[in-house]
Parts: sequence; C-alpha cells; structure tokens
Amino acid sequence: MGNKIRIGALISGGGSNLQAIMDCCENGKISGELSFIGSDNPRAHGLKRAAAAQIPAFVVDYASIIQQFKADPATTRLPADFDYFMRTLTPYFIDRVNLDRGNPRIMNIHPALLPAFPGTDGYGDTFRYGCKVAGSTVHFIDYGEDTGPIIGQRAFAIAPGDTLESIRKKGLELEWALYPKCIQLFAEGRLKTIKKTYTLAGGQKRQRSIVEILPKVE
Repeated sequence: MGNKIRIGALISGGGSNLQAIMDCCENGKISGELSFIGSDNPRAHGLKRAAAAQIPAFVVDYASIIQQFKADPATTRLPADFDYFMRTLTPYFIDRVNLDRGNPRIMNIHPALLPAFPGTDGYGDTFRYGCKVAGSTVHFIDYGEDTGPIIGQRAFAIAPGDTLESIRKKGLELEWALYPKCIQLFAEGRLKTIKKTYTLAGGQKRQRSIVEILPKVE
C-alpha cells in the first residue's frame, strides 16, 4: 500500500467519524494510521475508542481551566498559544501545522452544505430553515469559521416526515463515508489548493481558494 500518512484527530464527543476513520485505516481504505487523538472533553466517548485501539490520546480540559481562571484571574495565566477544540483554531495553531500555506493539512467535517449554515449546529440550522436538501462538507481549515476551501460534499433530500433527529442520522451515515474518502484523496496526493479570481458584474473581482481533485495515478 506504500507509505502511510500519519493522522491526528481532535474530538469532543462520541467520535463516530473517528471510528469510521479508524476502521478505514484498518481495512486499507485509507493509506494512513492514527498517531494521536486529542479532546477538550475528558468524558468524550471517542477517548474510549482511542483506548480500545491503543492510540495515544490527550485531553485539554477547557471547562476546568476556564473555571480556574474565573476563580482566580489574578494568578491564572493562559498561554498565548492555548487552543480549544470545537472552536475556531488560532492562526498560530494553524500555521504550526500548515507549514506550507499552499498545501493545507487540517481537515474538518461540517454538518451542512457550506457555505450555508456555518457554526456549531449545521443540521439544526438546516432543519429550522425549512431546507429541502441537507448534507455535510469536508473542508480545509483556514482562519475563519467553516470558511476554508471545500474538498467534498454529500447531500440528501429532506422528506416531509423527517425530524431533526432523522436528518442527523442520515447525515452521519454520509459523513462516515465522505470523511475517509477525502482523507484518502489527501493520502494519494490528489488534493491541490489553488486561488482563482472571478470577475463579477460591474467589474468587481472576487478571489477564492478552491480545491481541485487530481486524477488518480495508477
């Protein structure tokens, strides 16, 4: 299978996408291996998945640190590079991983069809807006909130009888297939991020970073 990429995962909850990635690494659908798993939630079920697979893991207990800071702000100092998961990563953190800005390496999966409904409740926002289609997006991380260049998307129709829970269930099943596929494209060197400039009506210009998927080399 050739060289494997090393994968680090940041989680905060159940870790079902983590499990999908672990399974695909195990069965060869991803040419990679999990090197570490980090969480900002010491009770995250994904940490149990990591322990069962004997993958090194660490926890940054965000809630406890903030409580300590509130209790004694005069003596508690958070380091300048302190970062939290399920929050916008700082430019410092991103730049420490993306050593080559033209080839980003941090991926995220978002529960909505970006650029619609960024933020923490993509499926909920989709449902409450009365959308007829829902889906998920894998994208590279940039300095904004869910604004990075899109790698892949999957969509499904929302039926008249769907509830928020049924939409989340359908979405998760798509996520478990989409995320590993995008990681494998990265492992194969088939993701190329380029900048494109578009001229709008009236001559106004817009520049966007987009991801091109290169053909597979046999």
